[in-house]
Amino acid sequence: MHRPEHRQSFSKPYKIPSSSSKCQQREQDSFQHPDDAWVNKWLEEPAVAEKRAAYAATRSVKLGEYMQALLKAQEVRESLEQLTESLTGSERHEPERAENLEQRVHAEREELRFLLIKVSDKDMLRNVKYRLGKLRRKKRWQEKRQKALRESREERLRNRERLHEETDLWLARRRAEEAQLLDDAEHAKQFERKIKEARIDQRKHEDLVLLLQALKRLRNLRRDKAKKAGEVFPEEDDEFFRMVEEQSTATVGGNEPESTSREVEDAPSVRIVRPSGFEVTDIDGLIRVRRQWDSYIVPAGTPGGSGIPQHFVTPGPPSNEDWAAFVTGGS
Repeated sequence: MHRPEHRQSFSKPYKIPSSSSKCQQREQDSFQHPDDAWVNKWLEEPAVAEKRAAYAATRSVKLGEYMQALLKAQEVRESLEQLTESLTGSERHEPERAENLEQRVHAEREELRFLLIKVSDKDMLRNVKYRLGKLRRKKRWQEKRQKALRESREERLRNRERLHEETDLWLARRRAEEAQLLDDAEHAKQFERKIKEARIDQRKHEDLVLLLQALKRLRNLRRDKAKKAGEVFPEEDDEFFRMVEEQSTATVGGNEPESTSREVEDAPSVRIVRPSGFEVTDIDGLIRVRRQWDSYIVPAGTPGGSGIPQHFVTPGPPSNEDWAAFVTGGS
């Protein structure tokens, strides 16, 4: 790896200065360049050195000291006025006291003159003006800084409030979305459950249909076997009841006189319910019919009970002798 070469230094080796001579060493190091020789020579001139010392002295004066000097000058002036008044009154009566007062007045005047010279110096006034301006600028800067800090703090508070509001809105939307997702999931579960139940019911229905078809085939096989063995069965249900109804209608119409036709028309209509045969093939329907019949199968003498249904229709006579013998049990 290539390393850069160190530059040669034309100055003397660096020596760690003591804590008391750090400033002097810094000033000496600042004028080590050979091109600044004329500057060192110019600074060593008496007038320039005196002016630099005076400027440094004025620059080192603080506003507190200047204000103390002004207050001291004001106090000396007031004291001088009092001494002058006392001197004018005691010159005639007390010469010794007057002489003492003159010495004090002379000392006060010298001190006041010294203070006035000190506070009215141009460099000092310039320094005081500079420092007062600096204080005013610092005060304006502090006010401006405090105003900027207040505005920044208010802006941060506004941003914080806005962020809190946005966070609350986002949380509300998120919770609403989560609640909606939960509702959708619950609805989906219920829908799947209903579909599963519907499929189970459909399978049950198909099984019942297959079972009924198998029973019908079994019944037909047994019927065919009985016919081959010589057993006689009555007609089919629909044909039998239709034939019986026609015979009963013909019998009633031939025996009734014409005078009773109007009474039959005026009589209240009676609902005729034909007893059901094998139309009900659903297991639920069969159970319902069985329960309806159970309500009529009651012991004799039960209050409000009857062994005859309300819509019972008296069956017609048998169509042939064989069926009549089967109904009556061969008696």
